Amino acid sequence: MKIAVFTDTYDEINGVASVYQKFVEYCVDRNIHLEVFALSKKTSVEEKNNVKIHRIKILIPMEVQPDLSFDLIWLNPKLITYFKNNKFDLIHVATPGTMGLNALLLSKIYKIPIIATYHTHIPEYVKERVNKIISKTNLKLNRIANSSETIAWEFMKVYYNRFKLVLAPSEYTKKDLEAKLKAEIGTFSHGVDLNLFSPKRRNREFKEKYNLKVIALYVGRIAAEKNLDFLTDVFKDAKNSSLVLVGDGPHKSGLEKNSNALFLGFKKDEELAEIYASSDFFVFPSTTDSFGMVVLEAMASGLPVLVSDKGGPREIVLDKINGFVLKNNDNKEWKEKIELMIKDEKLRKKLGVMSRELALRRSWNKVFGDLFKTYEKFLKEHKAT
Repeated sequence: MKIAVFTDTYDEINGVASVYQKFVEYCVDRNIHLEVFALSKKTSVEEKNNVKIHRIKILIPMEVQPDLSFDLIWLNPKLITYFKNNKFDLIHVATPGTMGLNALLLSKIYKIPIIATYHTHIPEYVKERVNKIISKTNLKLNRIANSSETIAWEFMKVYYNRFKLVLAPSEYTKKDLEAKLKAEIGTFSHGVDLNLFSPKRRNREFKEKYNLKVIALYVGRIAAEKNLDFLTDVFKDAKNSSLVLVGDGPHKSGLEKNSNALFLGFKKDEELAEIYASSDFFVFPSTTDSFGMVVLEAMASGLPVLVSDKGGPREIVLDKINGFVLKNNDNKEWKEKIELMIKDEKLRKKLGVMSRELALRRSWNKVFGDLFKTYEKFLKEHKAT
């Protein structure tokens, strides 16, 4: 099977890029023929065993967020020529941008079966960012934010309804898409590196280094759509606890001025894994994430997790088993459970053990093995039509 993956983000630091970097590793190890076509700052071709990564330079960038840009000149004649000379069995589209538009065109020209993955709740991201801009004006213009979300959804419908199969990362997102799209909706979940993220990486000197108490950890983009204003507000009166935020983004400077949290900036690999394992519990108040890979990383590191009841992360967490699923933006409920986590060390350990047990079922090997089963089923059904 020869697969072409199209994505607008690959070398950047975000959840979507991370998934396809892991997918490349999986295919390299198994000598699977895969070619990735990704937007980049410069054009190049990288080869690893039976895998090629085609980086395509952006000509006129339109920045959606700091780690994701589209190219206003989206039609790429070189891709048309390349696909004329190279045959593919399947095209898999990761993002609904420049590369996704190229993929749709190539699929139509050369009659290649095509599927898509819905990774990011772009309409909700748009709404949250518009809300953030409006809040600075002190004007009550909620209808503008709601309208921006509606308009974004109209684009998403036009785009994704061109596919016969769209894969969602969680059942929550799957149900949402089934209510909005005409396409068949399947699932393509996410995995975790169980060797990298592990309780064994705990370092007791981490707390001493920063003079921290019971550590409540957040990892991810520091951006408006992550609901971090709510999180820092909840922790304003929390005693005997230290809120630690790992990551970077456009909202960081504003949060630093208005909270007593410790901001460690962007971390990765072993350094990030050590921070996870050295913390006491994980907090993730976002309502816009379709899955939440950082939640799974925290679980693999043996942490209890607190998440919102809106969004994909709630499916990874079993309420009262390995953490708590809390009503979104309910200040009282979040404060109560955070205080419980701070005070009850035995409960933290009990929930943390279960987090690791649940994470063990979500290796990348299993996730990608299931993805190839989806590919095979889709191609079989495609040939039958």
